[in-house]
Amino acid sequence: MIVCSCNALSDKDVDAAIQSGVCRTAEVYAVKKCRVQCGQCVPGIVCRLKEALKRQRECVVESAEPAPCVSSCDAALASLELEARALESEQGRERVVSALAHGQPGF
Repeated sequence: MIVCSCNALSDKDVDAAIQSGVCRTAEVYAVKKCRVQCGQCVPGIVCRLKEALKRQRECVVESAEPAPCVSSCDAALASLELEARALESEQGRERVVSALAHGQPGF
């Protein structure tokens, strides 16, 4: 399924980026060597990243990995939560999309 028609990113592209270790929205685009265009795909990608990081965090906690890994997941999830909240308002959405379009983190 196409997630981003501007860059022809599929759900498989996003999942592959997540599997490669990205944990920020901007990193998904960087892995695919593209940038946000219209921004309609950003909420879906943020949602996919949040779900993947939550699953990853649960696995890490269950396997008793070192705390820095959990802290890293927590920091990435907090950043994605801020991005998701910003996307709820038009002004916030414009700010996040503009940052991502310039290759910067949304937050």
